[in-house]
Amino acid sequence: MPDPNNPMGRQIMGGAITPVYVAGFDTDSMTTALRTVPNIHNLTILANNTEYQFALPYICRRVTVYSRGGNELRLSFAPGVVGPPNAPYLTIPANAIYDTGEVVLTGYSIYVVGVINDVVEIEYWW
Repeated sequence: MPDPNNPMGRQIMGGAITPVYVAGFDTDSMTTALRTVPNIHNLTILANNTEYQFALPYICRRVTVYSRGGNELRLSFAPGVVGPPNAPYLTIPANAIYDTGEVVLTGYSIYVVGVINDVVEIEYWW
């Protein structure tokens, strides 16, 4: 069931991966027309409190971000706010997953700060 307090479907999930509901649609049963080309990018964190950038492809339809080591992450779609922290940014709690839900992002990058030697796993659809 959709969350009326979260109409855009953006959700941070902890523990096991669970279905995400977006605008009244169960994304597990959406047609593949919305999710056409899956990609995975692994971003290795080489220094603490350092902002790393990942450019999303043109017309990105969904992004999922999490820490392979289960560490807390700071995430933003704007440069210069996550490392060192300067709000607004998102905090992805330890052992949680950030998922945008079905969106259309054009010309955006993800900016992330994590723990040294961790790997940030980014799954994106375009």
